[in-house]
Amino acid sequence: MSAPAGRVPDRLRVAVLASSAAAQDRLATLVARCGHQLVEAAASPDAVLTDGAADAVLPAAAVAVGAVSGEFAGWLAPDAGTAQVDAALRAVVAGLTIRAAPTKTRSFDSLPEEPPVLL
Repeated sequence: MSAPAGRVPDRLRVAVLASSAAAQDRLATLVARCGHQLVEAAASPDAVLTDGAADAVLPAAAVAVGAVSGEFAGWLAPDAGTAQVDAALRAVVAGLTIRAAPTKTRSFDSLPEEPPVLL
């Protein structure tokens, strides 16, 4: 990072690691829409955006988009938008951990019955 310590630059250098060419293009498009510079993984990126395909040691903190397993500084839902990706990339560069909010399932099941209290 070329910014002073503790400050996140306005334009991040982001590497994209994906499992397929289609996923690579989708993630690269998100990086471009965020206004960040797309760089190779060997070019000392500020952050990495991946779909979970990153199986080697990563050169920077990574944000994983989609249902993946592994140790990543950030996890986002598969349908994450530009604003979410931008915020997650900036957060992991600042040293934070990001997790997408779990989707709440709403149901109208009955509440469990409690046994009567006997005196």
